[in-house]
Amino acid sequence: QLDRFKKATRKYVQEFREGIYGLLGWKVEMKREGGVMRWHLFPRHGQAGQELIFQLRPPEAGSAGSPEFELLATEWAEELQEDRQAMAFLEVYGAVPGFLASVTSDSIAQRGVPA
Repeated sequence: QLDRFKKATRKYVQEFREGIYGLLGWKVEMKREGGVMRWHLFPRHGQAGQELIFQLRPPEAGSAGSPEFELLATEWAEELQEDRQAMAFLEVYGAVPGFLASVTSDSIAQRGVPA
């Protein structure tokens, strides 16, 4: 019975990952690194090897707001520091979805419209 539960859970998680990738255009992997959970994101509409890594910021004392994520250094994240519009979503608004949408939009625009 435990084996059936594990198999069903793996299937559910796989379907969830595929749904996120299909709907949002980002492959998401959660990895525990040094006791800290990190979210590794890989774009559907990007180039091979592009990766963004986010880590949950510890909550500030007395704050009851929503969780905030920090963009960690990767080669691609360093390149994106030049994109003021995309970075404003993170730095001004704390909006990871807006940041990812901006990055996705730019990636698609750079590839051009298929003939």
